[in-house]
Amino acid sequence: MRTSPVTALVASLLLTGSAIGVSAAQAPKAAKPAATHAAAPAKEHSAMGTVKSVDATTLVLHTKKGDMSFNVGSAMHKEVATTGANVTVHYKTEGKTMTATDVMAAPAAAPAKKKK
Repeated sequence: MRTSPVTALVASLLLTGSAIGVSAAQAPKAAKPAATHAAAPAKEHSAMGTVKSVDATTLVLHTKKGDMSFNVGSAMHKEVATTGANVTVHYKTEGKTMTATDVMAAPAAAPAKKKK
């Protein structure tokens, strides 16, 4: 039996195509690359106010916007953060938690000048 060149070409393409499809299906899928964006570092903020209360783990600061509660640790200078003291708190937020990174004495507010 004599086959035409076109028939032979079609048969070889079909066999080659199915072999490529089978090898592609059997090849292990490449692992997804690791996330290129790491979690963004917590942004640092600061607040000024009067220390309302303080204990070993928490500092409550009374500000113009209301009371703010901070988790503290080694960032707190015990001689600076006493009840009634004016302080500046540098802090980072992680979710809804505010963690103090530094507590410094703030200058006392200057009395308002009286008009003559």
